[in-house]
Amino acid sequence: MKYVFLIAFVASTLAYCDDIEQCSRGDSSSCVREIVRGEVASLYDLAKAACLGKPASIAACGFARQNKFIISQECDRNDPFACYLEASLERGSPFDLLKSKIGKKAIELSAKSCENGEYVYCAFYGRTQAIQKKFRNAIRIFDKGCRGGEAASCMELGNSYAESKIQMEFYQRACALGSKISCTKMQSVSLLTRADPLIVSRQPSSLPKTKD
Repeated sequence: MKYVFLIAFVASTLAYCDDIEQCSRGDSSSCVREIVRGEVASLYDLAKAACLGKPASIAACGFARQNKFIISQECDRNDPFACYLEASLERGSPFDLLKSKIGKKAIELSAKSCENGEYVYCAFYGRTQAIQKKFRNAIRIFDKGCRGGEAASCMELGNSYAESKIQMEFYQRACALGSKISCTKMQSVSLLTRADPLIVSRQPSSLPKTKD
């Protein structure tokens, strides 16, 4: 198991560094993907890089300059990233997001983006489905994002099941794709299972399984 963690950690570092490196080289799309993934500490620095990169992200410029008007304008032009940013800046619970105009638009555009192959938006869209208790659809969306190589979606699949083997499978995949949070979760599941192999399987699954 030690070697599995080591291999996953090395792979996660390489995967994580790829977009970060491309972002530092001026690729604004890589910066945007890292912002949407939400695992980086300094969103401001990434937004600034996305603003200065090519092609420049106007929404990121608005975020970097703390100008909500610019973000709102880009959202009105149906930029999914801008709507995601604007929805993220709104205060309140996730349930408030489902009721607000901007929240609904962010969900709609994220759904379209995810279904059209922009898999970085799948985790956000899937979470909104889970909040509404549309669990089967949430799992379908997470699975789509995970198959598309997005760590956040793989992690959400791991969160969706109580069985330790299934959790471990998806956390390992997410870890290898660059999710440091999933690497930590993977270690926690391993320690928990070793302490009591039945403890995880006795817990009810938070989301139902879907048929292949």
